[in-house]
Amino acid sequence: TKGAEEYVNGSLKEAFESFDNATTIDPENATVWFARGMALSGLKRYEEAISSYNKSIQIDEKNADVWYARATDEGYLGRMNDSLASYDQSLQIDPENKFVWYDKALALRSLGRTQEAEEAWSTYRDLSYAHISFSDNSGESMEDAIVIMNARTDLDGVGSEYYYLEKRFGTDAVDRDRISQYLVEDEEGRSYDVLEVHLTSGETATIYFDITDFYGKGFV
Repeated sequence: TKGAEEYVNGSLKEAFESFDNATTIDPENATVWFARGMALSGLKRYEEAISSYNKSIQIDEKNADVWYARATDEGYLGRMNDSLASYDQSLQIDPENKFVWYDKALALRSLGRTQEAEEAWSTYRDLSYAHISFSDNSGESMEDAIVIMNARTDLDGVGSEYYYLEKRFGTDAVDRDRISQYLVEDEEGRSYDVLEVHLTSGETATIYFDITDFYGKGFV
């Protein structure tokens, strides 16, 4: 539609006007009210955007994206409790949207609800690396290295290493102080990331990851 093209092209004022006209023609179209709200949000007219989202929700309350958009704009206005309620509504409909979990964690942290924020962050991390597979190896030597499979890029793979360490050794700055990292290769040309985990208990654990499956895929 014209409004959608204008929105994609960054012509937010024109997009709003097109969507606003569309709501007059078809006032029971939840998608158009949502699009109108997104255009208003882009113009930083957050109160009006939320009103438009509310109209969309009245027509169709099962669109997780509308609740997410409302939560975001409520956050912009500093209404963090309202924002959290909208995030929760979005997650009831689509509990596997990692971006909603991430933003919910930030909102909880801003309210000082640290434990809940950590739980939301943990869910975000689980969803982010759900596609990654780790072998059952101990990782305590090159011969018994943990093989990382299905990483899409170098960035994805390296991130999964830290995710694994988080699950095994606990949270950064709480259970572990720092991580030293270096790359090695064996005679067969396989690549390994070696991570030395310095625990707050004073111990150090050295973990070998076989990164051959993703090494060199780039960071994009």
